[in-house]
Amino acid sequence: MNAIKAALDINEEEIVKVIAAFKTVSLSIDIDYIASSISDETSINEDKVHSLIHFFWQASLNQMRSGVTPADFIVDLTDYLDSLPPDEWDENHRELWRNLKGVIIDLFDDNSNFYISVKAADLLFEQEKIFCTVRIITDLRPIFNDDAETIRAFIPYHNMVIKYHENGDTKEIHLALDHSDLKMLESQVERAKSKESLVKTELNSKDINLVDTGAHRKP
Repeated sequence: MNAIKAALDINEEEIVKVIAAFKTVSLSIDIDYIASSISDETSINEDKVHSLIHFFWQASLNQMRSGVTPADFIVDLTDYLDSLPPDEWDENHRELWRNLKGVIIDLFDDNSNFYISVKAADLLFEQEKIFCTVRIITDLRPIFNDDAETIRAFIPYHNMVIKYHENGDTKEIHLALDHSDLKMLESQVERAKSKESLVKTELNSKDINLVDTGAHRKP
């Protein structure tokens, strides 16, 4: 309930503007990028836009997984909200929600850019293991003589810490790397980026949409 109230903490005109802006924002699974783009376009506070998108995103995801149509989902949600006591869902919120039902149903329609973005994210994150973050820690290890009395040299090494999500849990794995491993990783990353760029160019030439998966996100 608090999530809905927080999401609707802007006036009706601004909510309609945010929903309308999805028609021009490029397809993306990056909510931060979407919120920033819509905020720039509408001049509405980015935090408020982000809160609203996050609510609609989760609601749309629940609707997809429920197997009911957007219209039936919104009707069921409205019935639930209307059943709440006034101290939890007051008349101002009820009126705002009633006025927005139509545009929200259109937003959840499977022909909308919003639907495609949410569906793409759901498909991507259905994988068993989802990459989260990576850090590479560089260090030096001394090489001693047999008596461990003199340092003869140092050898650089790198420890790559990968965090990933699995079955709702965050896990991590540590991998030791040398310089050749770094070069191999760099080569594979550049190869993957090149292939994605080629695919994007080919699809654009055929007027086929490609969903952005984070190209605008800062590393």
